Amino acid sequence: MFNVFICDDSKLDIENIKNCLSVFSKKKHVDFNISEFSNPEMLMYEVEDGKIADIFILDVEMPEITGIELAKKIRMLGDKNVRIVFVSHYPEYMQDSFDVQAFYYLSKPLNYNDFCIIIKKLIKSIEDSVIHKIIIPTNTHQKIIVNTDDIIYIEAIKTEKNVIRI
Repeated sequence: MFNVFICDDSKLDIENIKNCLSVFSKKKHVDFNISEFSNPEMLMYEVEDGKIADIFILDVEMPEITGIELAKKIRMLGDKNVRIVFVSHYPEYMQDSFDVQAFYYLSKPLNYNDFCIIIKKLIKSIEDSVIHKIIIPTNTHQKIIVNTDDIIYIEAIKTEKNVIRI
């Protein structure tokens, strides 16, 4: 099962993406756990709270924050391996998507066949790179996602508060 976060300020576009995923799921026998957000701040709240997504499908143009800015925030949390796909009516933002290592940039309105090609590539990419992740709470009450391959050592320090250094 793949966890997919969709963020778009248009409910119609969210429904279109969900329908494409649903049809793909039935045809290819792939399960998606879809979380939808019309507000980027709510998506960030979930991510910062430790909810993990394999795939983010983000609209570029949103009123509060752009999808590019949202992707930068997601990348700053440390999960460099999550796949990000942008959807937009504005092809001029495509170049900016490279700054956040986007997997792909799709034009709206979505074409189901093009969408399926990208989803197949996404799934293959995820399956080819089995990455184990853990969520680590920090001393500032935040949570960060760490790939276990990135851990060099773990040290337990016995003090008044018992600290673990990773």
